[in-house]
Amino acid sequence: MYGDFRQYQAGERVYIPEGEKCVDVCHANRAKNVVTAGSSNDWKSKGKKFAAFFKGTDIVILQDNDKAGENLTRDIISSLNGVAASIKVVVPDKSRDKADIADFFSNGGTLQQLEEMIEETPCINESVTKQKDAGRPVIPQGQQNKHLEQAIRDLHAEQYETSDKGFGRLFADVFKDKHRYNPSRKDFMRYDGKRWIDDIEGVSARASAKALSDALVRYAVNVDTEGKYLKAVAALCNIRNRNNMLQDSKDVYFFSNEQLDVNDYFLNLQNGTLDLSGDKPVFLSHSPDMLLSKICSAEYNPAADCREWKKFLLEIMQGDTEKTLYLQKIAGLSLTGNTERETCFILFGSTTRKKYIL
Repeated sequence: MYGDFRQYQAGERVYIPEGEKCVDVCHANRAKNVVTAGSSNDWKSKGKKFAAFFKGTDIVILQDNDKAGENLTRDIISSLNGVAASIKVVVPDKSRDKADIADFFSNGGTLQQLEEMIEETPCINESVTKQKDAGRPVIPQGQQNKHLEQAIRDLHAEQYETSDKGFGRLFADVFKDKHRYNPSRKDFMRYDGKRWIDDIEGVSARASAKALSDALVRYAVNVDTEGKYLKAVAALCNIRNRNNMLQDSKDVYFFSNEQLDVNDYFLNLQNGTLDLSGDKPVFLSHSPDMLLSKICSAEYNPAADCREWKKFLLEIMQGDTEKTLYLQKIAGLSLTGNTERETCFILFGSTTRKKYIL
């Protein structure tokens, strides 16, 4: 292991890039707790051995923008999932193939920008010991089981075929608002209550498959007097059969990258989604069916008074109300993804008019 390798304390953030060069560049940019075992093959031989040193930490994998980087990420997740408190995967530089964290810094990136990227990146492991998203309360495991068992009862799970196809359909129906397959990414995506995010290697979907198999066994005990249904669902305790179930669930409810974020007038916020298509904004609850994968860090508050913004506009427009309203209209248009107007706005004025602030 190369870099700041030691026995870490729970709660410490640890950066794992690929290669010694990347560790040195991170150090040069004031990053701490940076460590690497090298390539994917290196991590395979060392990762399990040293996993205990990362217990309870917040892991940030700084993935290279190539296939080798993806392979290394899978190996790290495999060895540290369930050991680290949280795992995040960040690809700092996507400008070209094989770009890495060193390229990110050499192209003008800063440690602060990297940390902002990390904060906006969701954790990929479900069973974290430390809750990172204050916007989503932790649901106790017992309560999750009750919700799952109620869904099974509502769907009358015993009426589904006891085959890979039938179990796949059941999984899709039970978890359609949480797990859906994306053929563009060749993996499942997970709905976190606000947006669809990557479920790397289907880790979360596999965990839900386990939970479903356990719940079905408990359910079968109460609905099956002959024992046939219990025998059929007990087969899902085998990982091969669960994998078959997941495989057959993929084409039931799915979406591609092209179907994500297609509504130009939806602005996804932390406390809901704003529909900007009408004369007045309409505030909507988050919904997985909106197929949104992007989100702003702000919350919607219609009663908020943007005094600094108004003061700034009056100052740079020197009290010209008509121009102020027009500039506000431009700012509002920029919140949407609509490009029908095919317009490019150029800010023109003297060097003292604070264009750079806007």
